[in-house]
Amino acid sequence: MINNKHQDSSQQGIIAIIITVVLMTLITMVTLSFSLIIRREQRQTIDRQLNSQAYYAAESAVNSVLAAIDSGIVSVDDIKGTTCNGSDPASSISKLISLVPSFATAIPTTGNTKVTCLTIKGNGSILTYDSMPVDVSQVVHLSTATPIGQVDISWQSNIAGSPLFPAPIGDATFPALNNWDSHYPAVLKVDLVPWNAAGGNNSASLYNASEVYFLYPVTSLLSPSAVSDPAVDRKGQIVKASCNIANTPKYCKATIKGLAGSDYYLRIQPIYRSASVTVGTKDIGGTAVKLSEGQITIDATASSAGILKRIGVRRSSSSGASKIIPEFSIDSSSNICKRDFVSVSFVFDTCP
Repeated sequence: MINNKHQDSSQQGIIAIIITVVLMTLITMVTLSFSLIIRREQRQTIDRQLNSQAYYAAESAVNSVLAAIDSGIVSVDDIKGTTCNGSDPASSISKLISLVPSFATAIPTTGNTKVTCLTIKGNGSILTYDSMPVDVSQVVHLSTATPIGQVDISWQSNIAGSPLFPAPIGDATFPALNNWDSHYPAVLKVDLVPWNAAGGNNSASLYNASEVYFLYPVTSLLSPSAVSDPAVDRKGQIVKASCNIANTPKYCKATIKGLAGSDYYLRIQPIYRSASVTVGTKDIGGTAVKLSEGQITIDATASSAGILKRIGVRRSSSSGASKIIPEFSIDSSSNICKRDFVSVSFVFDTCP
C-alpha cells in the first residue's frame, strides 16, 4: 500500500509539471501574439503618420507652385525644370526657391520629411482632360499670338477593356442611349466661338461667326483624322471621326480647319459616354502654336523616413486660372419669360 501511494504521488507530480509547462507555453504564445499584434499596430500607425507627412509635403510643394503662378510672382517659364536634384540650379525646386526664398520652408529639401523631386513641364499647344463627364461641358479658352489655322480634337472612352467603335454609315444618325454600346466612345458636341469677331462681340456677330459640330466616331482602318469642310455650313455639321487603336494621342480624331483667328472659346460636351479628350492647336501650315493659357504638369514627390508619396497635377499655366468659365445660366429650347404679379391671395403670370 505504501508503494502504491508513493507511485500515485509521483504520477500526480509529473502530471502537475506537464500541465504547468503546457500552461506556461500557452501563456507565452498568447503573450508573444499580443506583442506582435501591438508591434504591428504601432508600425502601421507610424507608417500612416509618415505617409501623411510625405503626402502633405508633396501637396505643399504643388500648392506653392500654384500660389506663385496665380499671384504673378513668377511665370511658368521661370520655374520649368525636368531634373529632380534640388541642388541643381536647373531644377524647379532651385529655380522656385531662388525667386521666392520664403518657399524654402514650404518646400524642404533636407531633414526627415522633405521634397525629393519637383518637376514642372508643359506643352503649350496641347490641352488634356482625363475625364469629361457625360452631358457636362468643358469650356476652353484658346488664345494665341499666332493665328490658329486648325484645332485637332482627339478622344476615347474611359471604359476599361477592349475599345469598340460604331460601324461606318452613310449618314450619321444618333441612336437611343440603350443602343449605344457601353464600350463605344462618346459623340462630342463641339462649339467654337471666335472672340473679337468681325462686327464686334455682340450676340449677332458671335452667333454668325460661331461653329457647331457633332464629332461622330466611326471605325476606320485609316490613320488620318476626319477633316471638316470649310465650305459646308458649320452650324450643326456632323463630322465622321476616324477611330483606330493605332491613332494617337487618343483613338478617335477630328480636325476643324479653315480658321484664321487667334482668340476662341471652345466648348466640348460628351454625349452617351464620358470621354478622355486632348485638344491641340496648329497654324495654317500645320505647325503647333503655343496657347497663352496652355497646360502645365506639376509632379512632386516627398519622403518621410523612407516613405514616399507622389502627387501629379495638370492645370492651366496662366495666373488666375482657377476661375471657372460658366457654361450657361439657363438652358432652354424656347423663350423664357419670368414676369409674375404677386398679391396677398394669388400669383398672376403676366407673360404672354
